[in-house]
Amino acid sequence: MTVTLDVPSGALQAARSGWSDASEDLDHQWRRLHRVGTGRLAPAVASALEAFREVWVDELKATHRRAEGFVEAIDDTGADLTVTDRSQARLVRGLLSWDHRNAPIIAG
Repeated sequence: MTVTLDVPSGALQAARSGWSDASEDLDHQWRRLHRVGTGRLAPAVASALEAFREVWVDELKATHRRAEGFVEAIDDTGADLTVTDRSQARLVRGLLSWDHRNAPIIAG
């Protein structure tokens, strides 16, 4: 059975664009943080920075991957807004702006 997510296509595209921008930004940020040097810092400070950097680079990478997945989920929804099941429709609906978070899911 398929279902339709009753939301304007413009809202879907705006959500896709927002998540795509966030994904790109997160990708740039983890790479930038990863390159931060510790050469001029005191050993204790350098050690603390390296520990912080490792954790946050991993977190930024994971968040980047989630944002990429959101873009893919929106793309999978398709131009006609027909999706394969209710769980996919709920996922995509949750990625939309607040004014479309309650968009009806209609069984087809």
